[in-house]
Amino acid sequence: MHPVYSWLAADTGLSAQHFEVTFLLAGWQVHEHRVAGELAAAALHKGTEVHFVCAPSWRKRLIRRHNTQEFLAPLLAKRGYLTTRVQVSEKANDLFVRRIGFKKTWSDGSFVYYMLTEPPFTRTAK
Repeated sequence: MHPVYSWLAADTGLSAQHFEVTFLLAGWQVHEHRVAGELAAAALHKGTEVHFVCAPSWRKRLIRRHNTQEFLAPLLAKRGYLTTRVQVSEKANDLFVRRIGFKKTWSDGSFVYYMLTEPPFTRTAK
């Protein structure tokens, strides 16, 4: 079992097996990010949709410009753009995805949907 499912279980109280079965059956893939050989984070992705999970030992220190660009560059290059969604009530996750460069596209009242079309932390001329 991939460690990402244990990380999700620890955050939610659901079992790691629940997440493994749910994501595998739905066709999600795990894209790992390692820092100095240590598994620091993962992206669960299916098509252009991506969701992030950080190893507990890397929280609050992983999302740095270089790490984030290195992590997302292969996924962004492969698809051309990435999408994600955040439950309306999850303000911290909303701040996270906007901080790394996702732009809000729309909301259905339950979720806010975002798109990333350029590498994270890219500054564009106005």
